[in-house]
Amino acid sequence: SMRQFGVFVTKDKFQNAGIGIQLNYGKAKDSMGFILPNKLLEEMELDTNIAGLDVRLMKIPGETSDQIGLWVPSYKAFMCADDIYRAFPNIYTIRGAPARDPVAWYTSLQRMLDLKPEYLVPSHTQPIIGKENVQKVLEMYRDGIQFVHDQAIRFINKGYSPDDVVKHVIMPDKLRLHSHLREFYGTVPWSVKGVFQLYLGWFSGDPVDLFPLSNSDKASRIVALAGGVSEVLSAAIKAWNDNDIQWALELASYVLVVDDRNAEARKLKVDCLTLLGMRNINAIASNYYITSALETSGALHLEIDDKHRAEIIQALGARELFELVTTMYKYEECGGRSDVVVFEIIDKKELYTIQLRNFVAIMRDDIRPEQYDLRVRATEQAVKTMMAERIVNVRLRDLKDFKLEGSEEKFRNFMACFESDWNK
Repeated sequence: SMRQFGVFVTKDKFQNAGIGIQLNYGKAKDSMGFILPNKLLEEMELDTNIAGLDVRLMKIPGETSDQIGLWVPSYKAFMCADDIYRAFPNIYTIRGAPARDPVAWYTSLQRMLDLKPEYLVPSHTQPIIGKENVQKVLEMYRDGIQFVHDQAIRFINKGYSPDDVVKHVIMPDKLRLHSHLREFYGTVPWSVKGVFQLYLGWFSGDPVDLFPLSNSDKASRIVALAGGVSEVLSAAIKAWNDNDIQWALELASYVLVVDDRNAEARKLKVDCLTLLGMRNINAIASNYYITSALETSGALHLEIDDKHRAEIIQALGARELFELVTTMYKYEECGGRSDVVVFEIIDKKELYTIQLRNFVAIMRDDIRPEQYDLRVRATEQAVKTMMAERIVNVRLRDLKDFKLEGSEEKFRNFMACFESDWNK
């Protein structure tokens, strides 16, 4: 997300964050995390009254599957959450997430159309006023999403690979040039690949991709085939001079895989990334390129700091925290262990067990083991503090509302089996 939203891109190269002017990060008043809902919308629609105003809550899956819209019939106003941008939507987001379901998305937009609103209030852009204006925008946005979905399926069914499908799905100008479908946020190529992923997964259909060479292995073989680092670097420089920037970037990247200290290749890669970023009208592509250039040059290291790590941990409940911890298990260091550790969350009256077995860490909340190696009796907050401090920075005996039955050294060794950096 830091790359996509351009948090660290300098002002002279920064367009916007894609969904707004900028994403604030790193300032004293800024925080990270989320607030768990205390009420769930079970049905597709719910008529209710808020502060004397009759409203209808509507599930409108699109940008995410949990989008909720708000219809205010007395004003004929619809608050459409994140399902409308003044840009082509992000059916696939390069920050990393499953592709959004375009059928669900354009179906939600059709439900908005059927309401015939006179005011449309998106979350990330200015309201649209006037029944005719609203209808035109909703119609074009809906049809643009369906076009990309249907045409992607059309060429997928011809047996084309993801990259070949991309070449064939080109939006007609009437859609492409509409004010709300310019590719400033999402792009048609990313969306097409997202549709492919949604229906067919990662495999392109080409048997070459069943068990492909790793990037490092492929790079070393290509460099050797080309006659060595100097030959590949010369070809990369020629590509740069010929304004073939993507090819120059790929060749420079091959060189750096083989020779990470090659300063000329590194500079060329930085220049390629920067130029591609400056040339791209898509804000998040531009941000990603330029942030990657900063990382490649060594000017930027993207690591979550202790403040924001603690905020993420504080936002989680005990169950979510322990579920996350199991995915951080370092099996290569602790795969032979068979510890059983019980965590009793005394203020929540909850009990969690983590068992190490067969190279996995298993979390259970439905058993009360009679035999265990260690037992922790603590408040939820005390467990969060211990995790936020990555245990090495805290004396367990001095930690408030945290009692350990068993050896502190053994507990530290157990916790050392899990990654301490939450962004890795």
